[in-house]
Amino acid sequence: MQENLAYIITYILAGFGALTLVHMIIDTINFKMANDSSSIRLALIVKNKQDEIEGVIRNIFRSGILNRSGIGGSLIVLDLGSQDETVALLEKLKRDYEYIEVIEDSEKERIFDTLKAKELENTP
Repeated sequence: MQENLAYIITYILAGFGALTLVHMIIDTINFKMANDSSSIRLALIVKNKQDEIEGVIRNIFRSGILNRSGIGGSLIVLDLGSQDETVALLEKLKRDYEYIEVIEDSEKERIFDTLKAKELENTP
């Protein structure tokens, strides 16, 4: 009798686990489909940071901050007219990481226009 009861409990728990697994898979698929067009955008504003910028950017990508949501992301770096080697380092990092966009001071209006346009797209 106890052996039959153990089998029954095992089958019930196995069935519950299988249903929970299927439910989690469906929720994950629905979440990814709902957020397919979304992405995380991180913006850094820098000036004369040649000694720090490479470490900061490599840590951002190494830590996975932009990918934690599972929907990807990009890094926008706005340089405010650096007089050191910051821009050269950013261009080098741009070759290493495809999700970096470097915007120099002369182009900063473009980023604000882009962000405004994205905000208007997402406004109901």
